[in-house]
Order: sequence, then C-alpha cells, then structure tokens
Amino acid sequence: MAAGLVGLADKSDNPVFPRWVCKWAIFTGISFIPLTAMPFFKTGPLSWNGAICFWAVFGTYFFWTASMGVCMVKDASRRLRHQDVEAIREREQPGLSASA
Repeated sequence: MAAGLVGLADKSDNPVFPRWVCKWAIFTGISFIPLTAMPFFKTGPLSWNGAICFWAVFGTYFFWTASMGVCMVKDASRRLRHQDVEAIREREQPGLSASA
C-alpha cells in the first residue's frame, strides 16, 4: 500500500509508476485483509486453500509484482537513456552544464 500511496503523491512529469499501478498496489494491500480469517476456517473460500485466501490474494499479488517490476525496469531504462544523453552533451560542449 505504501508504494501506491507514494506513487499517487508523485506529481512529477515522469512518475516512476503509472496511476493505475499505484491504485492496483493499494487494492492488493487491501486484498490481504481476508487472510486474517484464514486460521479460523478449515474448509470453504476463507480456508488456506480456498478461493479467496489462496487464488484471489496470491493472484493479485502476482499481478502486482509483475506490473511493478515492468514499470521499474521501464523507468530505470528511461533514466539511463537520459543520463547517457546528458553525458554525450557534456562531452560535445564541455563548458555547458545540464542545468544551463
């Protein structure tokens, strides 16, 4: 949930995570609430192998992990490209800085 809240608070031009990924992170955190009932059920959807506690919760976690990983790789690639462009500009014009 923290990654989602921080991502939604990011107002930069190029945020690390798209807004839908941040909302999905919050939903994934909330989806873990049914796990607190798991010790009290031996059968049914709230048992350890039930539809809610196993498939829904771990399905949302898997999708969240995959989407966050893809977004982080894309952001890292974008930042490295930007860094390379700045380094090339500095070599071509050594007197100018990136902020000028």
